[in-house]
Amino acid sequence: MSCCDGKIMGRIPDHIIEQVKDAADIVDVIGKHVQLKRAGSEFKGLCPFHDEKTPSFGISPSKRAYYCFGCGSGGSVIRFLQDYHNLPFPEAIKQLATEYGIQIVEETFDPEFEKRRKLLGRLKQCNKDAANWFHRLLMRNSCAETARTYLKARGITAEVAKRWGLGFAPAGQAIVTWAEENGYSIDVMAQAGLVGYRDENNPRRGAYPRFRDRLMFPICNENGEPVAFSGRLLDSEAKAAKYLNSPETPIFDKGKLFFGMHLTKRPILKAKTAILCEGQIDLIACYEAGIQNVVAALGTGFTEMHGKILKRHVDEVILLNDADAAGYKSSLRTFTALAHAGILVRAGEMPAGEDPDSFLKKEGPEALQHLIDEAKEFHDFQIDHRSAEMDMSTVRSRVQLAREVAHTAAQFSDKAAQDALISHAATRLRLAPDEFRKLVAEALRGSSSKRRKYAVHPDTRDDAMEEKEAATEFPDRAVALLCRLALTDAEAQRYLRVNAHLAELENFPGGRLLLRIIDGAPLPDDSNAVNTFLATLPASDEQGLLLLLASKAPQAPAVESADQALSRLRIRSMETSIAAEKASLETPTISADEQREVFAKLKQLNKEILDAKNRLSDSLSS
Repeated sequence: MSCCDGKIMGRIPDHIIEQVKDAADIVDVIGKHVQLKRAGSEFKGLCPFHDEKTPSFGISPSKRAYYCFGCGSGGSVIRFLQDYHNLPFPEAIKQLATEYGIQIVEETFDPEFEKRRKLLGRLKQCNKDAANWFHRLLMRNSCAETARTYLKARGITAEVAKRWGLGFAPAGQAIVTWAEENGYSIDVMAQAGLVGYRDENNPRRGAYPRFRDRLMFPICNENGEPVAFSGRLLDSEAKAAKYLNSPETPIFDKGKLFFGMHLTKRPILKAKTAILCEGQIDLIACYEAGIQNVVAALGTGFTEMHGKILKRHVDEVILLNDADAAGYKSSLRTFTALAHAGILVRAGEMPAGEDPDSFLKKEGPEALQHLIDEAKEFHDFQIDHRSAEMDMSTVRSRVQLAREVAHTAAQFSDKAAQDALISHAATRLRLAPDEFRKLVAEALRGSSSKRRKYAVHPDTRDDAMEEKEAATEFPDRAVALLCRLALTDAEAQRYLRVNAHLAELENFPGGRLLLRIIDGAPLPDDSNAVNTFLATLPASDEQGLLLLLASKAPQAPAVESADQALSRLRIRSMETSIAAEKASLETPTISADEQREVFAKLKQLNKEILDAKNRLSDSLSS
């Protein structure tokens, strides 16, 4: 069972899963995404999961499985959909079931959940039908002549308009008439975000169309279903907002969706890099020019959730904002959300007065790709941009810029990236690294309340939460011991720098901080340097480590203690891996070959655990 908003959701029965697997033609399903050629009784093609020029991707219809000899990916048709579309297992099953006309009847029935499910389905269908109506008007109706002229001037052809589902919302009450003719009540239209009530407290006073005389851009979820719209006003004399987005609805959360990602997700996953544009036209222009790993927020600002979503897909984001002051401020806000998500950020420098669309028209795709390839690390972009605006001959300006860059460095959740930035930025700003670290430490302390705001949802925060962060605690005794040894004993520190990789430390409470200490702490014989290093940490971490250092020291030799603690963590890490491998055996789609691989891994892990326990026992008894 699983829960959503506190409601019990049904489980897909095993016999339905088997029915879907039996019905789905693996060659037909994969053939929609990969160009296949018959090779005897099998089919071959270029693997969609890694770059290759010679086909190493094969499908065996008799085994109902695929396998790539190049990257090792493989499994059933369900596994393919999961990996290709980045879908969870239930969604992949449901997608195939819909395609093959198999009804899924979940084993547990919740009336409230079923009621909501039907509502969501009705709202999605309403938006889909409205999108088709808007598109037909754009392509054929005389009322959309102005919109067609505008698109032609922007270089958007009928084929492109069709691919992106562009449409036109007419003036007046036409959409209300359309709703009546197509069986959609005003209440459903309002919940779908297509109309608004003149008086929210008195729906009887009637409704008005939200979108009138606008070019319409459907906003789709990752399955390509229209769930909202963005409408562009074409009348330059009108006083209304240039762009208007649907309000948030039961099927649309503007902070969790990107425009166009239903088409760009696959290129983004392949590139592991996303290019972030400011508007829909810019994104469409890039995509149609062959630069397809692009995304755009919905004109409402880039949110923390946007950053978390992108983190599931990419390692790096390249910003393509306008070169003006507003574009720079937007880049700073976006950088903060991305840095908190642990994403590396670069910034492309658009020429003054240009956006990606206009630049493409003037210079072409190769020039824009070159600009993207030459995008600067964000801190270099920040230093260059602000240096051009400030009088860098004055001490005051240099200090101000240093504080701005220190604030940027403080946003990184990835401590290794933060350390690298500190070293590089200090050199560029002509500051001693220790001095710049102090500025970063100040910025960290100053932004601690903001970090708590991002980490704790406002609705769940305790009103009595103290302004000052509590000292970091170390619930894992082995991690606590290793932190202490790495800061107090040079030999133990050297030992850990060589051997820390043996345990997946980041998976233990306090493990990420331990890794930062191992990688960045100075030798313990220089107490001033150690104190300076501690000052670069978040205030809570610094306080927690100071309390740890004040505790009683271990009696055993330092290196021996470090070896024993690391061995214990290594054993626990392997035990976790064993549990994960055993859990994978319960996956309904696992193949016989995959099962054999799992059993081989389990055998090897068990042997390694036994060896580690024997070594630990020997060291304790000696």
